[in-house]
Amino acid sequence: MNSEISALKEINKANANFPYNEYISRWKKEGKKVVGWNCCSALVPEEVIHAAGILPIWVTGDSKELALDNANIYLTNHTCSVSRNSLEQALTGEYDFLDGFVSTYNCDGTRRLADVWGLNLSIPVIYVLSTPRKFTERAKEFFAEEIFKFKQRLEKHFNLEISDDSLYKSIETYNNTRRLMGELYNLRKMDKPPISGAESWQILNASGRMPKEKFNRLLEETIAEVKQKKRNTGKGSRLMIIGNILNNTEFIRNIEELGATVVVDALCPGIIYWSELVKADSDPIRSLSDRYLSKFHQARFIPYEARWNEVSKLIDEYKVDGIIMEAVRYCSHHPWDMPRLDMRLKEKDIPVLNLDIEYGTGMTGQVKTRVQAFLEMISG
Repeated sequence: MNSEISALKEINKANANFPYNEYISRWKKEGKKVVGWNCCSALVPEEVIHAAGILPIWVTGDSKELALDNANIYLTNHTCSVSRNSLEQALTGEYDFLDGFVSTYNCDGTRRLADVWGLNLSIPVIYVLSTPRKFTERAKEFFAEEIFKFKQRLEKHFNLEISDDSLYKSIETYNNTRRLMGELYNLRKMDKPPISGAESWQILNASGRMPKEKFNRLLEETIAEVKQKKRNTGKGSRLMIIGNILNNTEFIRNIEELGATVVVDALCPGIIYWSELVKADSDPIRSLSDRYLSKFHQARFIPYEARWNEVSKLIDEYKVDGIIMEAVRYCSHHPWDMPRLDMRLKEKDIPVLNLDIEYGTGMTGQVKTRVQAFLEMISG
C-alpha cells in the first residue's frame, strides 16, 4: 500500500469548504481583494490580476452535480452545465466573497454566464476578454490589446497602478508554477508512477484556489516527498483523458479504482492550464499574449493540426494505452472535436471511449459499466 503524502494534506485545505476555503478567508481578513475568473479555456491572464496585489481565484462549479434550480431560471438547459453549475453557486451566495469577476468570449456558455452575472449579481463583472480562435501574429497582436485594456480596467476599478516591474514578478511566479507542474507530470511518465491521477487532480484543483507563492512552496514539498518515498501507484492500463473542464477528483479516483492509471490529460485544469512558459521580453503584455495563444491548444483553436500534434506527442511520451474523451452535454466545442480525434486515433491504433456527461457527474452505474468494458477491451 502506498503511504500518504503529508504535504498534500496542506494543499487539500484549498479544496475543503469549497469555494470559500481557509486560504481565501485569511486573505480577506487582511483586507485584500479577490477576483474570480472563468477557467473554461484558461485564457484569462492571471498574472495581470496577481500583479495588482489581488488574489485570482478560479470560478468553477462544484465537483458534484447540483440541482441547478436557480441557474435554470436564467440560462436555458441547453447551456452547458459547466456555466449553469458556476451560476448556481453564485446565485446562492457562495461566491459573495469575490470583489469582481472576469470572463472570456470562449464560447456562448461563458459569454452568457457573464451577461447573467452582470445583470443579476452585486459582484461586478470587471471585464470580458475577446479571445481569438487563431494563434497567428495578428491574433497575438489583437489579444495583447485586449490584455492591455483588461489591465486598464483593473487599474480604474480598484484605483491602483500595475507596473511593468510587478508584471514581470508575477510572470516569474506563474512560470515557477508551470515548471513545477511539468516536474509533477514528468513523474507520471514513469513505468511505475509515484503519484496517482486522483492525487494529481487534487493538486490541480488547489492551484487555482490559493495564493500562488504558497502553492508553489507546497508543490515543491510534495514533489520532493513523492520522490523520496519512491511510491508506485501504477496499475492496469495507462489512460489519457481529453475533453472539457474537469474538477471532479472522485471521477478520476473511481476510474483508477477499476484498475487503470490516469497518467495524462488534455484538460483544464491540467496541461491546457499550465503548459508553456511566458517568455518575457521588453513588453510583458505582448509576452503574455504570445504565451496564452501558444500553450496547449483547446478544441476551439484553428488550424486544428497543432492540437492533434500536441495530443499525439502526449500519447507517445506517457505511453498511453487508451483514451477517455469526455464532453459535457451541450458544449459547443468538444462534440466537434471528438470525431476529428477519433479518426486520427484510429490511425494511431489507440482505443477510445467517448463519454457524454454532465459537469460534476459521478461514476454512475452506466458510466461505470462502460469504463469497465473499455478497460477489459484494452487489457484483452
